[in-house]
Amino acid sequence: MKLFVGIDPGIVETAIVSIGATGREVITKAAIMGGSAKNEPRGFKRLRPERLRLMMRGVQCEIDTILAFRELKDAFFAIEEPFVGVNGATALKTYAVFACTIDWLQCMAENRKIRGILTVPPTTLKKFVGAKKKESVARQAYKLWRFESDDNNIVDAYAIAMWARDQFAG
Repeated sequence: MKLFVGIDPGIVETAIVSIGATGREVITKAAIMGGSAKNEPRGFKRLRPERLRLMMRGVQCEIDTILAFRELKDAFFAIEEPFVGVNGATALKTYAVFACTIDWLQCMAENRKIRGILTVPPTTLKKFVGAKKKESVARQAYKLWRFESDDNNIVDAYAIAMWARDQFAG
């Protein structure tokens, strides 16, 4: 069985979703909070070092959970190392989370814990789901795959995992 992971990094929240080969089976989904940026005054939301550390610890724990699931299930099913898709950073303020996530995932790939990493630009992701605006990605994800969540970041991470599945399927 193949395993696909979608990661949507952000300064307030990073969402991670892992799916099986068909995309119908959602194995894990998590929203990792990076602090209280929502409570900061408009224009003052920025990525502080402590927020980045907290976010990266959460991302690492979630990936470790996915890998532990893989090892547990591998005793019963042949599960390959996961393929990972990451939403590309377009805003400078999210670039630090994106860069740290990619750097850490590359170390995981070198240690053969994950099979491959691809980044998807936000415009490509919108085209993939057939949305013209970011706000309509959730609606399109429901139409295409019957996937819904109250958290748009989780929906984006699911769409990224589905995109990674399509990219790595060949």
